Amino acid sequence: MNEARADCNALTGFGKDTDYSTLINQASVDRNVVDFMNDNDDVFTDTTVGTTLAGLYEALDGDRNMYLYGRSQIETTCSHECRTWLMGPRATALLTQMNECYSDVKVILYLATFGSGIGLIVMFFLVRKRNSATQKQYLYFYIYCMVVLIIVSILLCYLVADMKKIYNVKREELKFGANCITNANWKALPNKMYKDTNMDSEHSWATAWLTFTVIMIVVCGVALYFISTGLDNLKKKGWVQTDRDMYA
Repeated sequence: MNEARADCNALTGFGKDTDYSTLINQASVDRNVVDFMNDNDDVFTDTTVGTTLAGLYEALDGDRNMYLYGRSQIETTCSHECRTWLMGPRATALLTQMNECYSDVKVILYLATFGSGIGLIVMFFLVRKRNSATQKQYLYFYIYCMVVLIIVSILLCYLVADMKKIYNVKREELKFGANCITNANWKALPNKMYKDTNMDSEHSWATAWLTFTVIMIVVCGVALYFISTGLDNLKKKGWVQTDRDMYA
């Protein structure tokens, strides 16, 4: 119908026909609303288009001509946010953020594996040296382990923050769009995308590992303080002279 209605008029549900429509064809002058309703009375019913819209066109003057429009916008509710909401950019942004989170996880895994592997090699080296290992070597090993933990915790912190403040925010936009869409078939698409992009489990595991690494850093820091303080006291008392010699 070539009718200019107010935005989100209650009878149309999605505003002016010209907002997201393109005129495809115009019926011949001898074709009007009455002819259209008569020709399509089996499909243009209260059940298929709703009682409000069907009743509206049944009540129109019979001398109005018919126009065929092609719509380029999924029907949504009336708010400006819903009318301007687009699924494509949201889906693309969410996929980009998901790939970034996956890359962050891989970097953390590679760094943790590589760092712990070197730590194990050094630990076995110190174990084999036993009494010949110096305090300085043990201290360097201890500091190395703490540095690896700190780096991993920083990366985990960024990952958790990105998932919470960026990924989940972009994911919620799909849910918002699904609530805007009035067509049940189209509404199912963003709902499915929202469900299939759930990374709550990954977020929970990242948070758990972040908590664990922070606790380990605190424990290691406290232990290093007490060990250093204890060795310093022994040195002041004359019990420790060098890394390898101890006397009373």
